[in-house]
Amino acid sequence: MKVGAGTIEVEVAWAEPSRQVLRRVSVPSGTTLREVVRAAGLEAEMAGSRGETLDIGVFGRRLDPDTEAQPGDRVEIYRPLQANPKELRRIRARMQSARRRGSRR
Repeated sequence: MKVGAGTIEVEVAWAEPSRQVLRRVSVPSGTTLREVVRAAGLEAEMAGSRGETLDIGVFGRRLDPDTEAQPGDRVEIYRPLQANPKELRRIRARMQSARRRGSRR
């Protein structure tokens, strides 16, 4: 969505377990994803929950924070994983297998 000459409009999304934030911002063309996050004013809110690295993507696709934002982008800020998904699947499979073995007796 073009807003004015040389200005684009994008959304910024960030979620914690207890809340979600979605902000629409207008920024100059050529603004990077990192700068979009800064323009949305989320850095202060995220200060306690993030390190120096910033995992950012657009519509579920992880991108370099220095990538140029495009009109209509949904810039998403990703939290670090709490657990390894592969390990969680292994644990569930072992539990399910143990339950099946227990029900056959």
